[in-house]
Amino acid sequence: MVCKKKSKKVCPYVIIGVIIFLATTCSAGAVPIEEWNRTFGGAYFDEANSVQKVPDGGYIILGWTNLWGTGEYGATWLIKIDAYGHEQWNRTYGANRVDKISPTSDGGYNLKGWSDQNLWIMEIDSKGNEKWNKTNSVDKPPFHVDKGKYQIYSHSFKETTDGGFIYAGFNALSESTSDWHMRVVRVDNSGNEQWNLTSRRSQGDIAESVQQTSDGGYIVSGATESGALVLKLDANGNQQWEKILGTKGQAWAVLQTSDSGYIILDNMNSDMSLIKMDATGNEQWNRTFGGPNGEFGLSLKKTSDDGYILAGYTKSFGAGDRDAWVIKTDASGNEQWNKTFGGEKRDEFYFVNETSRGDYILAGYTQSYGAGDRDAWVIRIKEPNASASETTVPDINKPVEKSTPGFEILGAMVSGVLLFHFMRKRT
Repeated sequence: MVCKKKSKKVCPYVIIGVIIFLATTCSAGAVPIEEWNRTFGGAYFDEANSVQKVPDGGYIILGWTNLWGTGEYGATWLIKIDAYGHEQWNRTYGANRVDKISPTSDGGYNLKGWSDQNLWIMEIDSKGNEKWNKTNSVDKPPFHVDKGKYQIYSHSFKETTDGGFIYAGFNALSESTSDWHMRVVRVDNSGNEQWNLTSRRSQGDIAESVQQTSDGGYIVSGATESGALVLKLDANGNQQWEKILGTKGQAWAVLQTSDSGYIILDNMNSDMSLIKMDATGNEQWNRTFGGPNGEFGLSLKKTSDDGYILAGYTKSFGAGDRDAWVIKTDASGNEQWNKTFGGEKRDEFYFVNETSRGDYILAGYTQSYGAGDRDAWVIRIKEPNASASETTVPDINKPVEKSTPGFEILGAMVSGVLLFHFMRKRT
């Protein structure tokens, strides 16, 4: 049916064209804008595991480097960059694991982590030079063991409100996953063990994440051979409840929410899932993200608008073997936008955090760009409607974007105008 020329009514085709134009424009505008991206590394294996904003407006990147090609992991690596991602200095600190970085009053940094199963603390100056370091030997299991019998793996290590530490991981009695057993250990600020929880299951289980909760207890997430696992402990390590979330799941991260419930990042059946629980572990809602080829979530954070930001990788979308992937949701887990980054090879995000409202920093590794086999990779993105908190710069050190929101919007405008004139010509 064609609208009559003399009709005073608005042609429905025109209305449809305007709706399509507005919907396309608004959708394109929701995609975050890349502000800058940087790679760091040499010829071998390098990766960025987390990024922390520091008082001067720049960032400290925490990662691993294998500059000498002597194994998969070489040394803990700190890289200091300015607000635009330009390197100011970098330092390596031996085969230690750093899990917490805190600025000091004199402009330096305090590092805390583990070295050869001992609590390790170091202080560095503003240029990354060591001022002092110390280790506190922990002689009780699971730290002091006969490594010929089994290995210890730490997946999560957090400072507690009283200055102590909580550790979660597993003991591997053999290469069989049925011989992997969860361990959660609480130590004081000198590394002395206060309590430890050892799994008693006949089947294997591991801990991936631990967080202190508002009641002084702890929430632990991980996996068993039966499915993803969430475990609530009191302040003394006594189990209060546990939930197993279906089959083939792995609860990679857990956070407490403002209503005293919990949000879980679960990798179930090759998809990324967000699962909301109440304070006693009852599921309230479940959201799944993914495509036909498999995805994996590696980082979860709450955002200032009460939503969530997830990061990891996707094999279903993007340009290559696996692309780094970030997803933003609202408070109910509904997707607001998602974006892939990467090239023809493997690229992954290990970490995401919001630095200011609508502004995000991402870290991981890239095999598609950079100098070596695997380079540390840091990207800052910003939602188009976010207020500018830092000056942005256009330069980037490698091509990543396959499309730009500005061109998407321009394309939508042109399409809308053409559609409008075409429909008008038919009326």
